[in-house]
Amino acid sequence: MSVAYLPVPERLSTVQHAFTEAARELIDTADRASLSGLGPAGLLQFASDLEQARNALAALDHAVIGALEDTSAAQVASKRTIAILLADALHVTHTDARHRVEAAAGLGARVTFTGQPQPPRWEYLAARQRAGRLTPAQARVITTCLGHLAHRPDVSDADRGEAETILTSHATTLGPKDLTRLAAEIIARLDPDGDEPRDEQRARQRALHLHDSGAVTGQVTAELLAKLRAVLDPLAAPRPADVSGRDARTGGQRVHDALLAAVNRLLDTNGTGSSSSDGGSGAGTGNAGSNGNGGGDGAGTGNAGSNGTGGSNGNDSTSNGGGGGVPSGRGGIRGTVITTIRLEDLKAGCGYATSTHGVRVPVRDLLAEAAHLKFLPAVLDSNGVILHLGHAVRLASDRQYAALVARDGGCTFPGCDVPPEWCQIHERREALIDRVEVRDHHHCPVVAG
Repeated sequence: MSVAYLPVPERLSTVQHAFTEAARELIDTADRASLSGLGPAGLLQFASDLEQARNALAALDHAVIGALEDTSAAQVASKRTIAILLADALHVTHTDARHRVEAAAGLGARVTFTGQPQPPRWEYLAARQRAGRLTPAQARVITTCLGHLAHRPDVSDADRGEAETILTSHATTLGPKDLTRLAAEIIARLDPDGDEPRDEQRARQRALHLHDSGAVTGQVTAELLAKLRAVLDPLAAPRPADVSGRDARTGGQRVHDALLAAVNRLLDTNGTGSSSSDGGSGAGTGNAGSNGNGGGDGAGTGNAGSNGTGGSNGNDSTSNGGGGGVPSGRGGIRGTVITTIRLEDLKAGCGYATSTHGVRVPVRDLLAEAAHLKFLPAVLDSNGVILHLGHAVRLASDRQYAALVARDGGCTFPGCDVPPEWCQIHERREALIDRVEVRDHHHCPVVAG
């Protein structure tokens, strides 16, 4: 049906009505029984096509929000902002409404003060979203990264354009979590000095409150966050399935139980020493504020800042801060913070190191623990194969495990993104350098020993 001859308001109404009717017909037709007849491959293709259509609808959101701004709709409705207007009118959360307004600012068509139309700020990204090629969550990751770079005078327009192209292109294969890591890496390379004032403010605002109700609130530094995750993640991993079935605890319950287990082990070792005077580096979980001399059991209660592993293709180095743990059957280094640093950042003493959980720790904070760190080279060839590690027993040593993290970063099973602390170390028959990290339930012949 052609509606080109109709005036714009009538044309919009007609097309919207047709769209609504088509959507309702699809919903009525595509019930569970009908969809089951498509088979697994057909269902995935149906879901992919549906997701592409849903993604493209974000462009309509941008246009609607732009029109609301043009007509001063918020002022007419006596609302302070467009976001508040959307939240009240559409019954969405204020956070969701704010995200939509922010997305429209970067990906919607613009109008000058004189009424001249302008393309979106991030034109290539907007075109890909209009085609349904990336989700709103992915678009938000990319626009956040580009917005950060836009406020950096040392980052050229060409570099920002290249960053937009790289991130948008990778959105076809990476989810929001992995895309966030790629965005952080791009920011680290284009802006190695980072947000130093923000890091200092975060350190000043550090606080932890234990309320009588049992609630825990506060703001921790990147260093403490990385170390907490290093201690808690191995203990919070789901229990292997046994006769009682799979671990039924939620993620939050597992973290709670992990913290309780770590505290119990700390108390068992009499490792609760004097209080730390400041939030500085080098404080272990035993004897807080000392040189990290706590109890040395597998809960990660001792020896803050023990080992370091350098090198990935000559570009990266990996350091272990906060250790004392021993490898267990799960293949981890208990209580060890493993961070990867680009070699140039390590030499310059600026930029960020990235933990296995994606936490960005300022290199200067990591170097503050240099007296407690020992760097051990892990030589990787251009294909990421670990060289000169020799032969050993099936259980990987701390040094071998750190080298595996430098190479693999976590589970190597396709599509699995669990952290290395949840993985077991499997090996192929050829040699020790073919050890890989794989989560418990991935028992495939490719990596079975």
